[in-house]
Amino acid sequence: MLSRNSLKKQNLTTKETVEILTRHLANSQIVSLFNEINYRIWGSQVELLQHLNSSSGSSVTELKTVYDLAISRSLNPSTFAKYTFEQYLQFLVSHKLVTEIDGSYFISQLGRDFLMYLIATGTPRKGL
Repeated sequence: MLSRNSLKKQNLTTKETVEILTRHLANSQIVSLFNEINYRIWGSQVELLQHLNSSSGSSVTELKTVYDLAISRSLNPSTFAKYTFEQYLQFLVSHKLVTEIDGSYFISQLGRDFLMYLIATGTPRKGL
């Protein structure tokens, strides 16, 4: 854990201290962002990210197939009636996990980092 005392013991310059604190702040912010996304994302949306991670882009039709498969496997398919495919996909785009270029969808670097975060933290899969 980073503390004022641990920084003092290292006899760092002000510049070195600022660099360390900046790194820790950035790390805390990304962990906070990933925790928030993880709280709100559906398991099938994580599967869609994994699909995009292993492809060189996907069309809306391909992504809709992932969505339809999630509905067919769901224990509560009526939930999907309240959350359209457009909303399902827009969640990923608005959180900058996925980008759209000329009608094709790609996982973003943030999306890849989010998947790595899930693996590194051993976060269990969620429903839907």
